[in-house]
Amino acid sequence: MRSAIGPLVTLAATVLFAVALASGGATGADAGSDPHLVELYPNPVAPGDPGEYVTVYFPTETALDGWALADRYDREPLPNVTVEGRVAFSPDPDVAATHTDDPVHSVGSGIRLADAEDTIELHAGDDVIDETSYKRAPQSQVWTRTDDGWTWVPLGATDRPVERFEDQTVTTFVLPDGHEIPDEVLRGAEDRILLAAYTLSDEETTRELVDAVDRGVEVDVLVEGGPAGGVSKEQGERLDELAESGVNVTVLTGPKTRYRFHHAKYAVADDRAVVLTENWSPTGVGGGSNRGWGIVLDGEPAEALAETFEKDAGWRDGVEWTDARDTIDRHDQPTEVDTYPEEFDIEEHPADSIEIVVAPENAEDELLDRLDDAETSITIQQLSVREGHPFLDALVDAAARGVDVEVQLSGEWYVREDNAAVADALDRKADREDLPIETRLIESSSRFETVHTKGIVIDDRTTVIGSVNWTNTSIRENREVAVIVDGEPVAGYYTDAMRADATDADEPGTELPIEVVVVTVGVVIGTGLALRRWTPFEEER
Repeated sequence: MRSAIGPLVTLAATVLFAVALASGGATGADAGSDPHLVELYPNPVAPGDPGEYVTVYFPTETALDGWALADRYDREPLPNVTVEGRVAFSPDPDVAATHTDDPVHSVGSGIRLADAEDTIELHAGDDVIDETSYKRAPQSQVWTRTDDGWTWVPLGATDRPVERFEDQTVTTFVLPDGHEIPDEVLRGAEDRILLAAYTLSDEETTRELVDAVDRGVEVDVLVEGGPAGGVSKEQGERLDELAESGVNVTVLTGPKTRYRFHHAKYAVADDRAVVLTENWSPTGVGGGSNRGWGIVLDGEPAEALAETFEKDAGWRDGVEWTDARDTIDRHDQPTEVDTYPEEFDIEEHPADSIEIVVAPENAEDELLDRLDDAETSITIQQLSVREGHPFLDALVDAAARGVDVEVQLSGEWYVREDNAAVADALDRKADREDLPIETRLIESSSRFETVHTKGIVIDDRTTVIGSVNWTNTSIRENREVAVIVDGEPVAGYYTDAMRADATDADEPGTELPIEVVVVTVGVVIGTGLALRRWTPFEEER
């Protein structure tokens, strides 16, 4: 039912509405001279959506008598209080207060934000001061006003900028060859270690962290609490050992989780950092099977990574392992490891610049810009590529303008069929349109078992190394960390590694063995890519 509105309130509302129309409305969350909606949180993780809220920005002190929120069906008056700045309103204020740092006021339950589709209006008297509409509301994401319009942002997103550092020196290595480097970085710490992980099950890494605590280093570990496939018993034992030894182990889990997966793989030790494509596992940093890339950074880039770690570890979705471990099921996941020759040396190179990018905030746009700016060549080495991914479209666009494109994908059993279908579709498109695209599936060899790399080299001078998979989940829902290094020596190092790996690869996709070529019925003509199946266990690695 509408509340009675006094004549002064109605007059004030009319004046405010006229000003809003004349100015074209405010832009940005906290900009403009008029009250406006800035956030909607329609779809909390918990059943029944407790804690959903609407946040409004009031630029000046405002008495809310006569103000209301409305959806397509109901209108709910705001509480009769005086407010200023960002203020949230919720039918469940105590729960909502765990989701937002803004002050929360109670409103009636007449306004419930729909998960599927809704329109929310801000009323002053009978006038609509502001409104916003959305379609499907992703779980645990906030419908957020920005200078460029409204967009979905993970709850508690850190809004990290792209950070650039000039004239750096870096240490380059590949795995399994240089598997000793991550542990050496940890071993050199005197004051702090911040280790970010998707999974952590490597025995040597665990030992280094425990030894660091013993020598007085403060050690913090941040790890995903629900990796695809679940937490292995081996990882659970490692985390138990770390926690009992004095390591601060935080897992990202539970209803307040901001990201689909915390998939980042890096560590900061004092003023050094190592960024990896590999997990902290026996098959990854342990050197037991995976082909991957890593890079060591010093100084300011390391501090920037430390800031990202603190933002990720210090929010409401971080739970101490000792509090979470009894709620997390553990499963057997046998790990087979081997030893491999060290064919690639660990090298130090100058870098013209280093940029640190993170998903979901900025990695997609920044990497697309780099791919779109390619002039001569792009070579990628990836575990897999998903159909419909914007990076894959960018590769095809680059080839159409004459850029030489080489795509190296894993030929391992759990991605072979899908990768073969993508390779075949790309090759068919290349043949049909005379595009310079070459594809290879990299099989097991005497030097490694599985390609797990997430690497790109552009124009023989720009290298991308990090945790970013070529899936939409990775760039839009996960926490990912990658570095973009500009410098010919660095690009040359990883290019040499890819060239060597290609010597053991199958020939280009058109000549792949017939038993691994799968051309599905749903070939997408516009992109030349095949529709593919994907299991949850293969979603992120």
